[in-house]
Amino acid sequence: MSTRQTQSLPPPSAFGFSASKFPTWREDQIIALDIILNAPTRFVGLNMPTGSGKTLAYMAALILQGDHRRGVVLTHAKGLQDQLYQDFGGMGVLDIRGQRNYPCAALGEGGEFQHLADPTPGIVPTCDQGPCHAGLICSHKEGGGCGYYDNIRLGQFWRWISTNYAAWLAQKRYVAGFGTPPDMLILDEADIADEVLADSLTITIPKWELHTVGIQTVPDGPSALLWRDWAKFHKARLGKKLEALGTPQSNSDLKTRRRLKHLERLLTSLAEIDYTAWVPCHDEHHWKFATIRPSVFAEPHLFQGAKKVVLVSGTLTPKTFALLGIQPAQVTFFQCPSRFNPRRRPVIHVPTCNVDNKMKAEHWDLWSTRINQIVGARPGVKGIIHTRSYKRRDVILARADQAHASRMFSHGDKDLAKRVEIFKGTPSPLVLVSPSIVTGWNFPHDQCRFQIIAKLPFPDTRDPVIKARVEMDPEYLYHLTMRDLVQSVGRGMRDPLDWCETLVIDNHFKWFMAKYRHLAPQWFVQAVVYAQTIPKPLGSLLTTL
Repeated sequence: MSTRQTQSLPPPSAFGFSASKFPTWREDQIIALDIILNAPTRFVGLNMPTGSGKTLAYMAALILQGDHRRGVVLTHAKGLQDQLYQDFGGMGVLDIRGQRNYPCAALGEGGEFQHLADPTPGIVPTCDQGPCHAGLICSHKEGGGCGYYDNIRLGQFWRWISTNYAAWLAQKRYVAGFGTPPDMLILDEADIADEVLADSLTITIPKWELHTVGIQTVPDGPSALLWRDWAKFHKARLGKKLEALGTPQSNSDLKTRRRLKHLERLLTSLAEIDYTAWVPCHDEHHWKFATIRPSVFAEPHLFQGAKKVVLVSGTLTPKTFALLGIQPAQVTFFQCPSRFNPRRRPVIHVPTCNVDNKMKAEHWDLWSTRINQIVGARPGVKGIIHTRSYKRRDVILARADQAHASRMFSHGDKDLAKRVEIFKGTPSPLVLVSPSIVTGWNFPHDQCRFQIIAKLPFPDTRDPVIKARVEMDPEYLYHLTMRDLVQSVGRGMRDPLDWCETLVIDNHFKWFMAKYRHLAPQWFVQAVVYAQTIPKPLGSLLTTL
């Protein structure tokens, strides 16, 4: 399809898209569509911020690439995959999810292994609990009747597939994948693709599972080489245990076999690692090993030979490509300008103090006072304070001025979703004080009119994986910081008529932006403002915007 043809496209409805939801093409969608279809490079990067219409652009590209060409769309957030199915499922998009989303026919009523199902009333066994995971031959898996594997078989030849990163990566690693490489692979939310890839490769061995199979000792020390040799030895022992087991007679027997198979698979992976490229990252309940170079696995596991790979995100930067092993000459990159007026979404640095572990009492006083001043000057609207830790959350709540203390609203580590829905639904001008609102949450219009970045989101460098990656690439730390900062800022501005101001009170922001602005998308940099005092509330200035 030529550039001239894309510029004279008929309306989206001519291609089967909903006329009510997608009445016309936006200028940025036409440009993005043209780049996807005509770029001379295998890789295409689209930085498309909120409001640019990225989903319609790449779905149109799947259609216009040709009648006999296959396409796969990957997402990370469940909500986005749900939205894709809702908007495009009627056009023939096949939606494939992980195994826990499908009931297990073999263990269900009338199934050949029904006698091995969990007898607890109300429990519906899912495919991730199936007898195939215990090494048993299941006729539903091989011959039909399993919702999950039936979908996988359809995916071998289906034209358009929507799935998630986890399912895509797991299929390639453990089963047969989705057939021949797709002609076009769309990576939505591509700014986190390297981390999702790394997470899929991380080997996590529950300590309690080792104890249940009689493995009481582990290597003394962090050497990945020692762990690799340990895994080889115990993998062989587990194999002999599995051979010695008889046919399972109960759900308990099935769980035992499944546990042994699971550990055998984990130890097989650990026994095959390149010990120079993996680092232990154990926690209280798990022995864990993560790769420090996920880019090595991008082609075989993530790209999987796709003829064209399109990376899409509102926070995409050249650093994203580098972390996936994509060289600059291999990618055509389009930075779509934000159609949101930057004066309606300013990111304002308000001088306060450096927020870090060197803060003294006077710094804490100034910091909490500044927050009270900002909140107090915005009495009739909702806001969000991003704290990055529960400790800072608690300081803010404890030191809130009496005049607006009743507005402060927060959550624990287990009731985030419930509390956010309460916050969004109430008409009162609450202020959500949270360490957890980064991606996946949207607060349009009156749900959020101001935000406070109480601390820049620097990652914890004590994490062994981050530490190892920073040693290889010192800029990696600041890439993560910028990505999370941009994502946090974007929570409150969702369309051109919306408005939301963000006030940054961490003085690290000034040097950070001066040195690492190249790690931010252009639309974010355009909104940055440096103030000397707390500005007037944006709402009072709207008549001039």
